[in-house]
Amino acid sequence: MKKVFYLKKYLILTCMHVCVFFLLCSCSTTAPSERTAGGKISVVSTEKKKVPVNLTEQTDSDDDVKQRASLAAEKEFKQKIAGIDFSVESSPKQTTKKTAFSSAYVVKVTDASGNPVPDFSVTISCPASRTNDSIVYETKTAATDADGLITFQPGVPEFSFDDKVTFYPTPVSSDPSIIQAAFAAGVTVPYKVLSDYARKPGVIYVFDFNEDSKPGTNSQYLLRELINSGVRVGNAPIPTSNYLSKPVESLYKATYSIVGSAYSFMICGSVKYVQPIEKNEDGKYVCQLVADIQCVDMKDGSVVYTTQQTQSAAAESKYKVVDDCRQLLAAKTAHAILYGM
Repeated sequence: MKKVFYLKKYLILTCMHVCVFFLLCSCSTTAPSERTAGGKISVVSTEKKKVPVNLTEQTDSDDDVKQRASLAAEKEFKQKIAGIDFSVESSPKQTTKKTAFSSAYVVKVTDASGNPVPDFSVTISCPASRTNDSIVYETKTAATDADGLITFQPGVPEFSFDDKVTFYPTPVSSDPSIIQAAFAAGVTVPYKVLSDYARKPGVIYVFDFNEDSKPGTNSQYLLRELINSGVRVGNAPIPTSNYLSKPVESLYKATYSIVGSAYSFMICGSVKYVQPIEKNEDGKYVCQLVADIQCVDMKDGSVVYTTQQTQSAAAESKYKVVDDCRQLLAAKTAHAILYGM
């Protein structure tokens, strides 16, 4: 019985030693120790420290990539068009509003050696509509053919213009420098559409004012310019300037009651001094005039065109400067009416 007891006690002690041994071993694997110079043991931590992430070293964002690609494309575009030349092969003559152009615009694109450039993207900007003197343009893109040619046939114009069609390399972006470079490499061609009213009879009710801001007579300067331009126009049947201070509808009704449908349009308004005539540093007289004009359809009284034109002139005498200024203003105003009405 004693032997059994001693054996059990021996086994228990042995198990306790084994447990202590494994416990020490496990501690040494998770936290190794070092013996210092003084003989003391210190535990060395094996936990890995977290390294802070440097955001500036991250890969570029999509926006950065796109920006670099855009800059590269813009640089390539400028290099590409540096040796490009646009030339006008042919263009149509002037037409009249609501009448198609007799032929198409043809523009050729060549490289620095004078060779045609096929499949080259070209943007065409053409007048499309207008509100008085404000013009709206429409654009379209086309590619040159095998001979480097662009052929553009405008649609039937619904408005009158004295403007231009522009052909230029299609920009790769809306950056101002790219747009400027594209326009500089392109070419412009006249786009002239005469008003259809110019082929019809009309009347004029435009009074010249004197330097004291008082109305004189119906402007013979503007009347003469319109007649010389081939327009069948005469003085309005109302001789006084009383209707200048009234709505244009009143003038239309009063005129229509006299002439009826005999005329297709009426031009009404005034020509006034911007400021009194004075001498400049050179001792010459200076005159500046402004014409405020409305063009009315005599069929229904609608105002089809409104414009304001200014003109200045300088001359040795007061009489001459007024005469010169009125003539110049009449020519400018008549042109605006014929290509804007």
